[in-house]
Amino acid sequence: MVAVVLTQGNRAAALQLAVDSLLRSGIHKVVLVWNADGVPDTETNRIASLPEVELRVAGRNLGIPGGRNFGVHYCDGDYIVFLDDDAAVHSKHLASRIREHFITHPKCGAIAFRIVDEENNTQRRHHPRIGKVGLNRPGKVATFAGGACALRRTTFLEAGAFDASFIYAMEEQDLAWRIYGNYSEVHYLPDIRIFHPPSLPSRHPSYLEKTWHNRVVAAYKSLPLWIRPIYLSLHGLRTHRMGLSTGDLIRLSNIARKSVNEKFPLRPAVILKLLRIGRPPIL
Repeated sequence: MVAVVLTQGNRAAALQLAVDSLLRSGIHKVVLVWNADGVPDTETNRIASLPEVELRVAGRNLGIPGGRNFGVHYCDGDYIVFLDDDAAVHSKHLASRIREHFITHPKCGAIAFRIVDEENNTQRRHHPRIGKVGLNRPGKVATFAGGACALRRTTFLEAGAFDASFIYAMEEQDLAWRIYGNYSEVHYLPDIRIFHPPSLPSRHPSYLEKTWHNRVVAAYKSLPLWIRPIYLSLHGLRTHRMGLSTGDLIRLSNIARKSVNEKFPLRPAVILKLLRIGRPPIL
């Protein structure tokens, strides 16, 4: 089993912990992607000197989804783990647990892990269900966090991988809809715990604008015409309340809509399944 970790050389201590935790949990290889301009720094090269670590240089910042796609090109085996470079695995038997679940659940194409902080709490935005409901309940979910998950390699590639144009934000939801559209599922295993320090999406510049743009792209790619206005209206109102002006909402919507080249509309049966698992594609 292989893991993909992105780095830009600004978290050496955390990166070392991330890599060490993966190797202790049964991962046999870590593809470390230098996702930045220039060449890897001394600390990154030192970490990459481990025999189980394979350093790959992207040559420039490909964005989060693009960097992960780049790393997958160098992965062998059936299953891929994605981990943020400031996260750490808290489950000693990560690899065997993932392998067992994929084998016993052939429809599962992606696994979401539970993300916890120093006090064992999970931020709302890291939970794949609505609010705090079902934090400790395994089962089907409609999305996952890209920095703490596992995917079947075949599922990932057949669904088209992450949309690299997103750079960051909404790439997991976009891929999750395509996974369900390809007759596969996303499962949540809260017994697999990943440490990640608390963080806010506002740490990224223009996060509201980028999230709204990518949300519109994902909606036009995957949501049928009858449900798309409901989804965008609800999220547009929420985004407006968070601070994005009406003018920017309209402007970014027009840009996003024109950038969509391929569409993968969800079938009614898939929308019904998402409704049954508690997250219909209007939320």
